[in-house]
Amino acid sequence: MEWTQRVTLLMKSLCSLFYLGTSNPKVAARKTADIASSLGMDVYGYNIGEGLWCPGQEKSKNTEIDPIDF
Repeated sequence: MEWTQRVTLLMKSLCSLFYLGTSNPKVAARKTADIASSLGMDVYGYNIGEGLWCPGQEKSKNTEIDPIDF
């Protein structure tokens, strides 16, 4: 099973948070957002450097959110 099929199954099962380990995070984020959009879901990302963001919108530098609290 490809990773995109696994991600699709996770999303269909309403898993709200999962970790993808990848050597190409931009491609993984784009494909994951595409899968979620095709299922009618909202997509958000978070990393320590950029904070919380939503694909397709300007990234806000909201790095004040503690990753543990997030």
